[in-house]
Amino acid sequence: MERCYSCMKPIPDKAMQICPHCGEPLNIPCDTETFLVPGSVLQGKFLVGKVLGSGGFGNTYIGWNQVLQCRVAIKEYFPKHLSTRERMRGEVSVSDRVSQQRFRAGLFQFLEEARSIATLQDVKGIVQVYNFFEENGTGYIIMEYLDGTDVKTIMEERGGRLDYEWSRRVMLTVLYTLREIHRRGILHRDIAPDNIFVTRDGFVKLIDFGAAKHATALANMHQDIVLKAGYAPIEQYGREAKQGPYTDLYAVAAMFYRMLTGVKPQPANERMSEDKLPSLSDLGIHIPEQAEMGIMVCLNVMPQYRLQNAQDFMEVLDGRNFVPVYEPDWILPEAEEKDGFMKKLQRLPLWKKAVLACGTTAAAILVAVGCVAAIAPFQRKSRETVSISEEVLPQCEGKSLDSAQKGLEKYGIQTDISYIYNPDNAANTVIAMEPSAGTDVDSVDRLHLKVESGTMLTMENFKGKNAKEVRTALKRICKNKYQGKMCIYNYTKSTEKDKCYTQSSSGNMAVKDLARFTVQISWGQEKDYQVYMPDLGGLTLEQARKKLKNQGLSMAVGVSRKIEDDAPEGTIISQEIPEGEKFNRNRADTANYNVPERVGVVVSMGILPISTPEATPMPKRTPRPKKPSESKSKKSSKLKSKKTAKPKPKKTPKPKRPGYDDNVISFID
Repeated sequence: MERCYSCMKPIPDKAMQICPHCGEPLNIPCDTETFLVPGSVLQGKFLVGKVLGSGGFGNTYIGWNQVLQCRVAIKEYFPKHLSTRERMRGEVSVSDRVSQQRFRAGLFQFLEEARSIATLQDVKGIVQVYNFFEENGTGYIIMEYLDGTDVKTIMEERGGRLDYEWSRRVMLTVLYTLREIHRRGILHRDIAPDNIFVTRDGFVKLIDFGAAKHATALANMHQDIVLKAGYAPIEQYGREAKQGPYTDLYAVAAMFYRMLTGVKPQPANERMSEDKLPSLSDLGIHIPEQAEMGIMVCLNVMPQYRLQNAQDFMEVLDGRNFVPVYEPDWILPEAEEKDGFMKKLQRLPLWKKAVLACGTTAAAILVAVGCVAAIAPFQRKSRETVSISEEVLPQCEGKSLDSAQKGLEKYGIQTDISYIYNPDNAANTVIAMEPSAGTDVDSVDRLHLKVESGTMLTMENFKGKNAKEVRTALKRICKNKYQGKMCIYNYTKSTEKDKCYTQSSSGNMAVKDLARFTVQISWGQEKDYQVYMPDLGGLTLEQARKKLKNQGLSMAVGVSRKIEDDAPEGTIISQEIPEGEKFNRNRADTANYNVPERVGVVVSMGILPISTPEATPMPKRTPRPKKPSESKSKKSSKLKSKKTAKPKPKKTPKPKRPGYDDNVISFID
């Protein structure tokens, strides 16, 4: 028998394209490199359906037990950073030896989760495990299929906060379950809103025991550090710290705090240095004083000051003798009503609407009559009856936008549309809808359609985002139509540097309008880029270069040298660019950037010494030999003339500079 791989219900006609039960397409696309192909069979009896969820270490599928004829959840170990999958057969493989060792260690821990849960099958608040095994080169856990949602999703759908009484009953149920598993020496170690599951039948289930360990073995084994910041106590941040039931109680208190306030507690490792966690009262949350005290005590950073077991915490919450009540009526809190009486009436369960319309008691009849009278002017129905609509949303995925909108017109539901640009798709095709097909029309206020289009796109609002985020988003949104000219920079007085402060448009727009689309990004204030030429007089070249760099001026220094009697040798006498001249050093601002590449300076050569050359002695004359005929008279006349002649003064030679003149000697360092 053919089955729908989304809900696992039988399909009466093989020619059908849409499941008549859940409204999902019967032909499900699948990334076969990451997931098993829908229709695969494990162990010869577990039929694999569509993917319910996927994380960094594994996938979860809806499945069908062909022996017991019931739906199951199939959890597969598939660490994406280590593994590859053979497309058709689904075999998982790991390439290198180091990755194989890490893969096997993770697989062992994955199967340990199944073993941990298997010892707790008699605890009603634990998800049931039917089987676990290795196949396709990896591991699988066959678990109970839960139809409902987790507390995290419930909080998101109801504005982030939940009322105290509903939250108290959920947390008491969790504590009741923890009390049972703590007695068996097991810690969960991962209590958080996404691990508390609320079924449509009224069951509160504790799921994901991937971090669970036997408390008695924690001190003697090597374990990975597994934690969620905000919910994990300080002892989970180290390998050697002792852990116990108080470890789970911290997480329960943190989750309770988040449900009531909408704020995740400050991470425990940050609180060790500076504890800024406000009390519930400080945040305006008014609950019984004893309950607030219990929550804050269990949120104590130091384990020894917390409550030490689940029973004590239950008593603080006025649940000493609490026993979980599994009723579908109470389990999902009502969403915040802002649309008046009509919306409240529409969201009533069908049996309550029936009571209003056809009540068997006098009170029910009176209420029914009052309701009919109140809604008749709006519904244009007879005052004698109330029409109870059981219509559901039709399937829009795979249809053209025009066709989908025509099919929705009769319901009068407001529809929001967001476009994903795909240049290869000339049509406007609906690829997703929220809420999904099959949802009761009376419970839908607004429908969101995601449409793939070749002519339209939805532009994000980038205000406040940094330039890198903007460019990345533009490339994703605009595909090959993206142009760098879309980002325009300007100086602003109030916007931080590299942050978007405005854009030409946002929301849905035609692709052809991208030519005029701009995003304005701030350079910061213009004064932040203004620099001034410093006074370099009296500095050495090294000092001058350092001062220019500190001033934000990246430029070379051209040097001329000059003899200067009044300046020490090696110091700057003058500079080419005067002190105080203003420059803009923002290179991205090509129109105004004006920092020169070079500044010229004149450096003193100091005073040069004057040298006096030594006098060269005159050579002595050798007297001629006397002639014998020379007379005494002639000799005496010569002596006489020699005595009367005045000696000639000797000339002192003018000092000369050794190779220098008074002109400047210029060169560049």
